[in-house]
Amino acid sequence: MTATGRIRVWAARLVALTPQQALWLELMPFYSRQAWLHDERNLKEWLDLFADDGEVEAKTVFLVYRSHLETDHQLLSGCRGDALRKVTGAGRYRGAR
Repeated sequence: MTATGRIRVWAARLVALTPQQALWLELMPFYSRQAWLHDERNLKEWLDLFADDGEVEAKTVFLVYRSHLETDHQLLSGCRGDALRKVTGAGRYRGAR
């Protein structure tokens, strides 16, 4: 039995769950795994979590503080959106758009 299954059985014994609570208990392990893989830069495994439809949208934001000596200061920010598509038979991904 998976960890999620054990949690559901354990929680059902304690109290009757609403559908929203049951969904939360089911999704939290996925979100935790996704966050851990992303933080550890295991991007191949992270992308494999979404491989069912073969395409993943990746959004990136950045914030850069730049200074030149003590006279010039700049704060730069931006965002970027990409789509990654699985290459059939190759086990890798490439930019789709």
